Amino acid sequence: METPTLSRNKRPDRGSGSWGAVIFLVLFGLVFFSVGVAGFIHGVGMWQRGAANAVSQTLLPLIFVAIGGLIMAGGMAVWFGGKRQAAAQAQHPDEPWLWNKAWAGGRITDSNKAAMIVAWVFAGIWNAISAPGLFMAAPQMIRKHDIKVLLVLLFPLVGMGILFMAVRATIEFVRFGTSVFEPATLPGVIGGHLVGVIYTKVRTLPAEGFDVRLRCINAVTTGTGKSRSTTETVRWEDQETIARPVGDQNTDGAAVPVSFVIPYDCPQSSDTDSDNRILWRLSVTAQVPGVDYSATFEVPVFRTADSREGGDGGVDPIAAYRKPDEPLRAPTDRGITMTPVPGGVEFFFGPARSPVSAGMTIFTGLGFMAVGWFARGGGVPLLVALIFGGMGLLALWAGLNMLLGSLRVTITNGQVLVRKRRVLTATTTRYAAEAPGGFAAHAMAVQKGQAVRYRVMLERRAAAAVLVGDNIKEKREADWIAAEMSKAAGC
Repeated sequence: METPTLSRNKRPDRGSGSWGAVIFLVLFGLVFFSVGVAGFIHGVGMWQRGAANAVSQTLLPLIFVAIGGLIMAGGMAVWFGGKRQAAAQAQHPDEPWLWNKAWAGGRITDSNKAAMIVAWVFAGIWNAISAPGLFMAAPQMIRKHDIKVLLVLLFPLVGMGILFMAVRATIEFVRFGTSVFEPATLPGVIGGHLVGVIYTKVRTLPAEGFDVRLRCINAVTTGTGKSRSTTETVRWEDQETIARPVGDQNTDGAAVPVSFVIPYDCPQSSDTDSDNRILWRLSVTAQVPGVDYSATFEVPVFRTADSREGGDGGVDPIAAYRKPDEPLRAPTDRGITMTPVPGGVEFFFGPARSPVSAGMTIFTGLGFMAVGWFARGGGVPLLVALIFGGMGLLALWAGLNMLLGSLRVTITNGQVLVRKRRVLTATTTRYAAEAPGGFAAHAMAVQKGQAVRYRVMLERRAAAAVLVGDNIKEKREADWIAAEMSKAAGC
C-alpha cells in the first residue's frame, strides 16, 4: 500500500492570489452603490418637485446603496484576510491548519451567523431588484389589464420566499446564538481521533439526545460563468448520539462531547484546488420545543506524525455520555417496502417520497416557462425566450419525475432485476452474477443542499455499480436495506 505523505497543503500566497476576488467584489458592489446613489439623487429631485411616487423613488435606492456598501466591505475583508493568511503560511509552512484564522485559535464557531447574513444579503439583492417592478410597473400594468403583470409579480413572490428563509435563520440565531467547538487537539488526525466539546446555548435537554455527525465532503465545481455549479459528495461519514452533556446543565447551555475515530485512508482537508476541495464538517442537531437546534462547523482534519494505519483505538473518552448504538432497522418510510418473492425478495421505492422538493422544482419550472412565454410576447429576442423556456421544461421534467418516478428491485437466484419508471418512460435491466457472491450492496451518503440522503449501490465484480435504492433519510435504514439485498444476493 502506498503511504500518503504528511500534510503539506502548499498553495499560492493569498496576499496576492486574492486580488481577483477583491477586484470583482469591489467592482460588483460599486455598481450597486452607484446605481443607488444616482437613484437617490433622482428621487430627491422628484421629492422637491412634489411628484406622486417620490417616496418610493427616494427610499428604494438606499437598499442598493446598503447592499453595494456591504459587498465592497466584503471585498476588503477578503484582502485583509488574505494578507493575514499569507503571513501565517510563512510562519507555519508545514501546519496548514494554522493558516486558517477560524482554526488557529482553537475555538471554532458555527456557520449559523454567516448563513443568516448571506440569507439577508441575498434576500436584499433579490427584493431590491424586483421592488421597482412591484411598486412602479405592476400598478400601471394592472390598470391596463396587462396579463404580463403575472411575470412582474413572479419575482417579488420568489423574493418573499427568500425573505422567509432569512427570517427563519434569524429566529434560530436569536434563540441559540453562536455555538463553539473546542477541539481537544488541533487538528483532527487521519488515522486517529477528532475529540472535543461543542458548547451550545440549548437550555432544554432534548429527549432523543444530540445527533452528532462528522462528514468528509468532496466539493467539485464544474462549468464556467453563470453555468458554474458545485456538487458535494460525502466520501466518509460517522454518527453518534450523545445522551447527556458534559457536567451539570447550566444557564449557558449544554456542552456536547465529541469523539470520532477517522480511518487512515480518508483524504485530508484541502482547498489547494478551489474547484476540487475536501471539507470536513462537524454537525450537531437536536429536537427541542419550538425551532429545532442545529449547528455546523468546518473542522481541520489532516495527516500528521500521529497518523496510524491501524487507526487509534483504545478507550472511548466519551463512552459514558454516548447513547448505545441502535440496531439497523427497516425503513419507516411507507413509500419503501420489501416483499418476499419466490427465490428472493423485492424492494419497491415508490413515488412522491419527497413531495415538498418535487413541488418546489415543479413550481420553479413553471415559473421559468412563464418567463419565457411572456418575454417572447414582450418582444424579447427568441433565443432568450427559448433559454428560459428550456430551463423551465427541464426543471418541470425533473420535478414530475421526483413526484411520479419509482424504482423496483427484484433479487432472485443470483440475478438482480432493476425496473425504473419515469414520466412517459420505463426501463428494465437485468444483472446476473458471474460467480457466487458476485454482488455486494452498500449504503452511501449524498449531500442535497443542507440535507443528507442515502443511496444503496450494488457493487459488481469488474463492472460499474448499480443504483438500487435512493432518497433514504436514515443511515441505519439504508444499511438495513443494503444488508438485506446482500443476503438475498448470496453475499
